[in-house]
Amino acid sequence: LGGFDVYKTRIGTNGRWKKAEHMGEHINSSANDVFFVLDKHSQRGYFSSNRSGSMNDSEEACCYDIYMVEFLKQYRAIALHDLKRTPLAYTKISLYEPGQKIPVASPAADSLSSYNFNVDLNKNYTVIGQKEGFRGDTVPRLTPEELWTSELVDTLYLRPLLNLVVSV
Repeated sequence: LGGFDVYKTRIGTNGRWKKAEHMGEHINSSANDVFFVLDKHSQRGYFSSNRSGSMNDSEEACCYDIYMVEFLKQYRAIALHDLKRTPLAYTKISLYEPGQKIPVASPAADSLSSYNFNVDLNKNYTVIGQKEGFRGDTVPRLTPEELWTSELVDTLYLRPLLNLVVSV
């Protein structure tokens, strides 16, 4: 994006560094962005940049200020009416770990039917949406191996059950 940018890499199974990946617009700007460090406990990253809007305005893009970026370990699931594609109020959405019968999280159904869940890195989950009078939906979710900056969202589509009455 700019002069210097922040990249990430990791050591592969063969003991060699993998190809570096650009950290994207959440961190990098059109100016110089350098010296990135990650605090895994607070899930924040810190870096220096001479981007526009820096506190030091003695010269344009003169000096480096310290910036912070918040990383997430949160995931959102929303429920929609399958035919209308509109939010389906009071849908019960639960988050399960594989093979478990008791959900990791199962917030009370509300009028928004949009729920945020705290999740672990690089872990499989199953999200189940249920509502009386509707066929439930299930979505598998593998969370990223690393902290992320943009929202992870899955949509559950619940289809109304049809009550057919046949008379002869």
